Formats: sequence, structure tokens, C-alpha cells
Amino acid sequence: MKKLLTSIFIFVFTLTLALCLVGCAKQCTYTFVDEDGTVLSEGTGKKGSTIVAPANPTKASTDEFSYEFIGWDKEVGKLESDITFIAQYKEVKRKYTVKFLNHDESVLKEESVEYGSLPTAPATPTKADTDEFSYEFVGWDKEVVAVTGDVTYTAKFEQTKRKYTYKFINFDDKPFNSTYTREFKENVVKEYLDGKGSIESLQIKYKILNHSTLRNMIVRIIIFGVQSNQKCII
Repeated sequence: MKKLLTSIFIFVFTLTLALCLVGCAKQCTYTFVDEDGTVLSEGTGKKGSTIVAPANPTKASTDEFSYEFIGWDKEVGKLESDITFIAQYKEVKRKYTVKFLNHDESVLKEESVEYGSLPTAPATPTKADTDEFSYEFVGWDKEVVAVTGDVTYTAKFEQTKRKYTYKFINFDDKPFNSTYTREFKENVVKEYLDGKGSIESLQIKYKILNHSTLRNMIVRIIIFGVQSNQKCII
């Protein structure tokens, strides 16, 4: 009897142990973790069951890089044993907007430039002259340096007071300090008064460039006489 009980005990114990081992073998654990080891999700399932992945994780950008999730370090398939999946990311160099503006804030150039790269300035800008000032481009409002973020550069100009050339001319377009002698004027006017020529013909004959000059000679002599004409500097 005692021997029988012992045999039964051994049988039950062995059966229980076997069932326990079989049960344990059928339940496996899978875990999804981020790049830094943070647990994203975990689960258990029977051997051969389908593993369910979590939503795609994200990784915070830095000033220099953004990160794109590209999958897990191993293929997600059937559950065969305890397993851990680690998120994988692709590093992408960030780009920033660089603008070059003219003095009136019109856009001369706009482009996307990678972090750490030096932007290329546009052709030398110009600013239209005014009657009073001319303008010369002297650079940008800040030094053009390697890109670390969105940036705007504005053209700067130096103004210079414009200079003009002027001269005084007489009625006949001769320089102001040019004069006709008294004798010359007397002869020309005498011919006119004597009816020996019209204003037009005398102008051509004596190469007087302007009708007004000749008329002025005639009027002064008629009104003031020859001596007054002597003071007439045309």
C-alpha cells in the first residue's frame, strides 16, 4: 500500500511539473524600447503568435539634426521566445531659411541652407540715386556666417551728397564771361538800322548764336545810345 501511494505521488508530481513546463514554454514576452532604453510597449503571447508593434516613436530634433524613425533593430514577426526590439532612427541634417533683403525689404535671394553651411550672398544690390544723394552698397547689416537657424540679412548703403557741374552762359549759348567788343556791336547794329540786313541774316553773317543777343544790342542802342551800349556785357 505504501509503495502504491508513493508511486501515485511521484506520478502526480511529475505530471504537474510537466504541465507547468509546457505552459511556461508557450508564454513568451516581447518588449519594444526606444533608442535610450525607455520602454514603449510590452506584451506576452504564446509561441508562434503575432507580435504587435506600437505606434512609430519619435525622437526630438536638435539644432543640427532631425530624426526619422526607420524601423526596429530586428524584424517584427512571430513570437518564438522572449525578445526585445530597439527603435532605429535616421539622422537628417536640418535646413534653415536664409533671406537677403534690399534696403526696401524686397527679397534679393531666399534659399534653404544646411546647418553649418555658409550661405552665398546674391549679386551686389543697388539703390537708386536721388537728386540729392547717390548710394553705394557697403555690406550687410550683420556678418554672413555659417547657418545655425533662420536668418535675414539686409543690405546697407552709404549715401554721398551728389555734385553737379554748372556754368553760366549768355543768350547766345556762349560762356557768360564772353563779351562782344563795342565796335563789333556798333557795326552790327548800324547795318541793321541802315537796312543792310535782317536779324536773321546778320546773325548768320556775324555768327551770333542767338537771336536774343542781337535784339538786345539793337534795343539798347536805340534806347540808350551807343555809349550805353558800351556798358552792355552780353
